[in-house]
Amino acid sequence: MAISVKMPTAPTSGRSSVSSSSARDWITVRRLRRGENDLFLAHLERLDPEMRRSRFGHLVGDAFLKSYAGRSLVGDAVIEGLFVDGVLRGVAELRFSDDDRHEAEAAFSIERPFQGQGHGGRLFKLVVDAARNRGVTRLHLTFSRQNGRIRALALRHGATLSAIENELVAELPAMPADFASLRGEWRQEAEAMAYAFFEWRLANWKRWTTRFTGARGLAG
Repeated sequence: MAISVKMPTAPTSGRSSVSSSSARDWITVRRLRRGENDLFLAHLERLDPEMRRSRFGHLVGDAFLKSYAGRSLVGDAVIEGLFVDGVLRGVAELRFSDDDRHEAEAAFSIERPFQGQGHGGRLFKLVVDAARNRGVTRLHLTFSRQNGRIRALALRHGATLSAIENELVAELPAMPADFASLRGEWRQEAEAMAYAFFEWRLANWKRWTTRFTGARGLAG
């Protein structure tokens, strides 16, 4: 859904879940919910072959992506979505490796036209905070040696890197939850809900004005 009007108010905090990179692009970061598998699949299908290899470690086809997206929004996985003008353009995933949720793996995918704009750092921080808030003691991610952006982000968060053939494994230090991480996650979701309500009000306003304009046209 494209938003072409300026919001009456916009959060100003650096941790805001809603921001505007230009007069045209409205950016929302929120958690994906059950039933939004088609949004996730559409994002994965827009990844080019190189990006699919980077995300999954090998070349994957559309059938694999459909199966993966279909089973992703169940269980206790945390999946944060980057929406640009209402379209899902990036995803950060936190998936637990054991039943007690002490170990988890992170994964990221951002469509190429939206890379290099700071979105990766934002999603990375959200996943790190989500892991902290859930008591994860071992958080790791695997990525290709050529993925310099993820490498830089992992090192910025204190990761230790190890090499496995053509891939790097980053293990991030375990950090307990604190007030800042808990408040940040709660605030992000609260602001995303507020923005979703704004979009709903805007859609209803557009629908009402369209009907009103059409009625006036018929009357004329």
